[in-house]
Amino acid sequence: MDSSKDQPTSVCHVVAVPYPGRGHINSMMNLCKLLASHKADILITFVLTEEWLGFIGSEAKPDNVRFATVPNVIPSELVRAADIDGFIEAIMTNMEAPFERLLDRLEQSPVLIVADTFLPWAISVGNRRNVQAASFWPMPASVFSMFQHFHLLAENGHFPVDLLERGNERVDYIPGVSSTRLVDLPHFMDGSMVSNLIVEDWKVGLRVKKAEVKIDHLVTREEIAGLVKKFMDLEDEEGKEMRRRARELKKICHGAIAEGGSSETNIDAFIRSISQGHEH
Repeated sequence: MDSSKDQPTSVCHVVAVPYPGRGHINSMMNLCKLLASHKADILITFVLTEEWLGFIGSEAKPDNVRFATVPNVIPSELVRAADIDGFIEAIMTNMEAPFERLLDRLEQSPVLIVADTFLPWAISVGNRRNVQAASFWPMPASVFSMFQHFHLLAENGHFPVDLLERGNERVDYIPGVSSTRLVDLPHFMDGSMVSNLIVEDWKVGLRVKKAEVKIDHLVTREEIAGLVKKFMDLEDEEGKEMRRRARELKKICHGAIAEGGSSETNIDAFIRSISQGHEH
């Protein structure tokens, strides 16, 4: 399926290309839905592999967000875990050429390419075609800072490292990232930095694995049951404090996405920038 041939020519045309993974695609689609809801004359071409179109093609989306596809030039999502290195290499080497051919088929050239940060070749494509390009980071800002300052781990003797022996050592020198265990950094374990935010920064959750236990410790059903009981106990003081902080965070988040909030302000500023490129 390719909707690239029936595009009107009077709209602000944006091409969005996510990294081919569920979390990345969902995040990019959420951004595109925001852009579509804030600007009536925007048309977004959302680029997927043919396989991924089969996965999500029937999901609801705004009328001004349209799918376009490149061939399945990467391993299937169903088997990629068997060779993750080969999967990543295919993304970095096989997708650029068909993406350029897709751009050649578009009746209206885009004013902007929004590309997942993990697809650096998409930015190069935009530069070669003199098309503005924006890099979209789909993860928390603290994870970005971690990757940006990865060299600090080596400078502080924390990379390479044996996590079984030293995983509980603290890392307190990454800008924008509060003191955290070495094992909780994202290059070691997916999702761990998010759990660190929840437990240690926001204080609205409990860690299943205690800091003093071995890294390879398997959590027992009794330990999980104890945490659940703690959450369910309305008289528990720690639980009361977590619920109070959760209400505060909810209020802050609602304020950010409300009219005049920081999220809407940033989206509007981004759209103004796109619009200026379209008008000129």
